[in-house]
Amino acid sequence: MNKLGDDELGLILSLVADPDDRKSASEVCKGWWIMEGLSRSSLLVDDPDHLPRLLARYPNLTTFETHNQMSNADLALVAQSCPKLSTIVLGRNGDAVLGITALITSAAHNLTHLDMDAFEAIGSSSCALRFLSLRGSSVTDDGLRFLTNGSCSKTINQLKLESCCHITDVGVSLLCMMRVLEELDLAFCAQLTDNCINLEVLILQECEVTATSIHAFLGHKCLRSLNLISCLSDDFKGSILESLALGCPSLESIVVQESWREKLLQEMQKSTVSRFLHFSHF
Repeated sequence: MNKLGDDELGLILSLVADPDDRKSASEVCKGWWIMEGLSRSSLLVDDPDHLPRLLARYPNLTTFETHNQMSNADLALVAQSCPKLSTIVLGRNGDAVLGITALITSAAHNLTHLDMDAFEAIGSSSCALRFLSLRGSSVTDDGLRFLTNGSCSKTINQLKLESCCHITDVGVSLLCMMRVLEELDLAFCAQLTDNCINLEVLILQECEVTATSIHAFLGHKCLRSLNLISCLSDDFKGSILESLALGCPSLESIVVQESWREKLLQEMQKSTVSRFLHFSHF
């Protein structure tokens, strides 16, 4: 049997996703150890002290993830060592702005998925982001202004702002400038009224939604799904949801809590309820 070449071995190892299996493969011999490192595409770093050794071993990473605090120097090293990154998950590293800026700039040509708390650096970047998560971050209306004024506001189609308790209607209204935004998660935020023209999925769970907020979506041509779990006050009328369901040509579902079933069945046409409403026990 002929010896496997580096290209063939690299191709085989690229198909092995399980970490334990990859570890076992790397222990076969030195050649396999080297190729396992060269073919590794993702890395989760628990201890930044090991970063130099890990980055030297895995030069072809496309996904980098850490949930621990990293310094500007650490992030700059990642930027220098990983030019092919398309997905970055940094957790709460918003204070290391210089390092994050270097990292985003370095990965600008490939970066499509970003999960971090560093909105100023994101807003000033030129990367063609499609997915951005700021969930649970300290982003404010000013942070959203940085974001909507940046070039990536023209490419982001999925934005997660879950549990961002510092943003208000003022900040969310700026998101209308993000013309390609399709999915917006505003769960566990304050009272919000958004009307992005390409928005398809809107999650408002645990928000304070008013009738005015709902009326803002009448005639929306792209909205497919609206999550209103734990959003509706006791004086909210089913007729408002009826108008929304019949006034949005693309709407497929409105999700509300199960406890509202009886009330909405009394206040809405049964055909509308059965077609559009989905009741959740959450």
